Amino acid sequence: MLSAAAVLNGAANVRVRDDALVSHMLAALEEARAARAGPAGAGGAQTVANVWHAAAVLNLAGAGAGAGAGAGAGLRAWLLAALVEFPSADGFAPQGVANVAWAAAVLDVRERAVAEWLLTALEGLLGGGAEGRGRRRVADRALRQARQYLLWVQLEPPPGADGAARLRALSVEVDRRLAGRAAPPARSSQLQGEVAASARALFGDAAVSEEWLCPQSLYSVDVRVAVPPGGAAGAAGAALAIEVDGPRHFALVPRAAGAGGAEGARAADALEAGAEGLGRARLGSGALKHRLLAALGHSLLVVPFWEWPREELAQHEYLSRRAHEVLAAPGAHQRG
Repeated sequence: MLSAAAVLNGAANVRVRDDALVSHMLAALEEARAARAGPAGAGGAQTVANVWHAAAVLNLAGAGAGAGAGAGAGLRAWLLAALVEFPSADGFAPQGVANVAWAAAVLDVRERAVAEWLLTALEGLLGGGAEGRGRRRVADRALRQARQYLLWVQLEPPPGADGAARLRALSVEVDRRLAGRAAPPARSSQLQGEVAASARALFGDAAVSEEWLCPQSLYSVDVRVAVPPGGAAGAAGAALAIEVDGPRHFALVPRAAGAGGAEGARAADALEAGAEGLGRARLGSGALKHRLLAALGHSLLVVPFWEWPREELAQHEYLSRRAHEVLAAPGAHQRG
């Protein structure tokens, strides 16, 4: 029989976000935890890491899952309690530590006990601090997840957060290890190509870059536009970061599971696509990317696939209107 963690990971793999399924799996997780005492009651380190990761991939149990939010709030409570039952990360695989750290950033987990647990765990993983385990090799994926977590803590620090020197040391070590390693291959699409072509028609070839690497976050921005002076919204030297979100950026959500958006999601991340009987909710990876890029000062324009027109002229009109709205917003010209 599949474990609750395996079922949740399966749902994450196929990008299906069903609140009824989450409720059933949460009941199984709580029952298993109540039946055993101590950290093993949560099902072991691997189980805990897997549930954290699945919740983050599907963007479940985020900060919006407050009282009365049902399965999302219950799952969030389970995640926090199960993790801090482990006095250290010794039983966690390196990828498991990275998965939990990345998930904490996606889900906006600001509890101080979790922040301290993760800081100590990352020091152990990366060879820093009193519990350093030496210069062990950590996979690129885990390093990038750790870097996203560390950047999130620095850009959106939880209340009462401390350990700035430890955070800086960890960030330096992650960057040192990533130096010289190849970046993940960029993935483009026909939709992204159409958006880029429309941007070139509006702003000129020289102003547009595809798969631009943001040096602070190491995220690849789908389309970056260096808006010329006097361009959209009268911007002078502004930069526009365009993210093109195709179908694979969203989880399918049965409408019965939450009309108007999936349970526990931030309002901006629960988006309806209008498909018969289904809604769509933005996956955690895209939600975190958008938040971090915006926090770094980029003027962010997100193009959901169902909004993009089919006709070329309508595409130009859509992108021009959206660019004007984004660049006219307060603080839109922070980063050139």
